[in-house]
Amino acid sequence: MPRAAKPGVSGRSFAVVPIPRKGLGIVATRKIARGERILAERPAFMLSPMEVEGAAAKRPHALEVLIRDRVAELTDSEMDQFWELPDCHVTQVGSGKTAFGIWQTNAIATASEG
Repeated sequence: MPRAAKPGVSGRSFAVVPIPRKGLGIVATRKIARGERILAERPAFMLSPMEVEGAAAKRPHALEVLIRDRVAELTDSEMDQFWELPDCHVTQVGSGKTAFGIWQTNAIATASEG
């Protein structure tokens, strides 16, 4: 599971650094060839389009429940890493992160089955 980016975190090809007036960003630390893989991680969990659509059709907070159920299946360390990830939907000071917000901020779509 990816960890939340912090300034100074780096790999061989990139570094996470503060970008003026923008926040944190990832910048290349060396020339990167087109198509070169610079990062590979396994997903903490995956949700199929059918699971997402089914939960969304049930009730307003069903996606939150579905995602929380998946997070509960992770190890304690993986759960901590999940909750460290950013939630772009937290807009007010004092408003808390949600599992759905973290998932929506950080999820990457994969090729659909078929």
